Amino acid sequence: MSSSPKYFLRSSKRRNSLRHDPSSTPIRTGPTPTMTSVADALDAANAASATATAAAARIDAMEQSLTNQTAQLTTITQQLAALVAAGIGGGGGGGGGGGGGGGGGGGGGGGGGGRLTPPAAPLIPQRRRLDPSGIEKLHGDVSIPLLRSWRNRWNDFADLNQLATYPANEQMAAFRVALDPSMQQVVEVALGILPTHPTTPDQDLDQILAYVRAKRNIALDRVAFEERRQGPSESFDDFYISLKRLAEAADLCGTCADARMATRIMAGIRDADTKKKLLAISPFPTTQAIVNICRSEESAKSNERALSGQSGISFIKHRQNSRPDSGPSCGACGRTAHTNGNPCPAIGKTCNSCGGPDHFSPRCSKRDKFKPSNSRGGGSGGNSSFGSGGKTKMARITIGSVQSRFRDRRTPTISVAILNANRQVLATIDDENCKIDDYDKV
Repeated sequence: MSSSPKYFLRSSKRRNSLRHDPSSTPIRTGPTPTMTSVADALDAANAASATATAAAARIDAMEQSLTNQTAQLTTITQQLAALVAAGIGGGGGGGGGGGGGGGGGGGGGGGGGGRLTPPAAPLIPQRRRLDPSGIEKLHGDVSIPLLRSWRNRWNDFADLNQLATYPANEQMAAFRVALDPSMQQVVEVALGILPTHPTTPDQDLDQILAYVRAKRNIALDRVAFEERRQGPSESFDDFYISLKRLAEAADLCGTCADARMATRIMAGIRDADTKKKLLAISPFPTTQAIVNICRSEESAKSNERALSGQSGISFIKHRQNSRPDSGPSCGACGRTAHTNGNPCPAIGKTCNSCGGPDHFSPRCSKRDKFKPSNSRGGGSGGNSSFGSGGKTKMARITIGSVQSRFRDRRTPTISVAILNANRQVLATIDDENCKIDDYDKV
């Protein structure tokens, strides 16, 4: 049995009454809401913007922190990887040996060999001890030029050993070790600088320089500078160094020091040719230009002497080697047979052996008949040795020609041999003090 649907109809009047029923809709009472002002809206917007900016800054800081942490982790990872690689490499031998003995044992051996070792701690460099023993000690009677030279060596020592990095007391201790006892007395007594005084080596050297300067009148140094001349055997460099030291001690005017030094060199050099060349230069040369010319001239003269000496030796050897073989000799004088009608020098001469004419005693046919008896020679002079016996007639004295090509060499000495008519040596005179000043040029 089917039931039919039931329909409930509502009248339109009721619907209208329900729609317009005031009790069905709540009535809102109270003041009507108003809109916010523009200033409040701007403040709210600014506050929101500031909040957003702060949040963005915090985010950036967090990102930077994460980046730094990532870099640190990367560095740590690399270090760990290097340590692990080193450990594995060190234990590779053990692992291989274990593997040869057995599979499992090999693995255990390899693992045991890979033991990590912590990195060695960095070595802290030790400070080097100051040792001024290599410096020549500063003497109490030092002159101003030598004091300045010594100060230059001390400055080099200070630079090489980084003296400024040491405490002040160690610097002064090293400085006092470099002084000899007499200079230490000067520093402590004359200058009143005790080891307990707070000072530096440079300050002490300044006071020592003032002390040495006060002991010697500067006029003496200036006179010595003006009177300095090059010695007979002194090289130019030695002369120039000495002149520079005298100029420093004389405390020359800085404006005219170069001109005065140049003038002093020109007036003091020994070589006249170099001096003439310097005087011919115009305008007036500088000190360095004069020094260069003097050095080059001295070097040129020295090289010329060396070359000339070698040429002279070569010329003598050439003449000795190129002498022709002697031909038949003359029966009267003993020389090579005369040619081209040259007269014999023995013609018209008397023999010293037999008294005969037209021949010399070496070619005398009667020479053996005149035997000298035991004779006693007379004479005087240094290391003379004569035979004993009666008097004999001295035939002649022959002195070989002497030649000197260079005046700057030592004067040669000769030995004199005295012979009789039979060319027997009667005496020999070796006199080293007998010098020959006049030469027979060949």
